[in-house]
Formats: sequence, C-alpha cells, structure tokens
Amino acid sequence: MSGTGVIPSGVDTKVCSLYAPYPNPARIQTRFSYKLDARSKITLNIYDASGRFIRNVFESTQTPGEYDVMWDGKDDAGNDVANGIYFFRMAAGNFAETRQIVWFR
Repeated sequence: MSGTGVIPSGVDTKVCSLYAPYPNPARIQTRFSYKLDARSKITLNIYDASGRFIRNVFESTQTPGEYDVMWDGKDDAGNDVANGIYFFRMAAGNFAETRQIVWFR
C-alpha cells in the first residue's frame, strides 16, 4: 500500500512521547522530558503568547531513549524573557506537539 496514505492496522506510528514540563510555572529553568521510540530529528522551539519565535532550545538527531532538555528562560539573543505564558513546540519525525509553560521571575 505504498503511497496510498493508508496505515495498516496494528502498525505503531508513534515516534515520541512528550511529558509535562517541570517545574511549571518556572522561575529559573524548566525541563522538557520526552521518550523516543525511533531514531528521529528533534526540534524544540519556544514561542511567546502571540506566536512569535523566541528560541530554538534544541535540534539534533537522536536514537531511541529518554531525554531531558533544559530551558533557562532566555531568548535566542541570550536575553531574559518577560514574565508570561510561553509555548514550546516539539517535532520528531511524524510527531509534533505544543505545550504551555508559565514563566515568571
């Protein structure tokens, strides 16, 4: 069935499990934890409440396993972000998920 877009029943297409950030709300740093079930290119970006890009926290190809990525509350220029609501988006293979985090100092 190649190229049909049909996935045979019983085939697991899950590539990643993303866990809740900790701590949340955060003051100094927060940890994003995830589990990969297949080798995948990982991208983790932070966006503000308006959807503006803030920082690429992590990008790499990783093998199956469990991982943690830390965010220190800084933007791509190394500046502290303002207090508020932020979103982190993780993409891995065919998996993509967005979660919310509250940041305050």
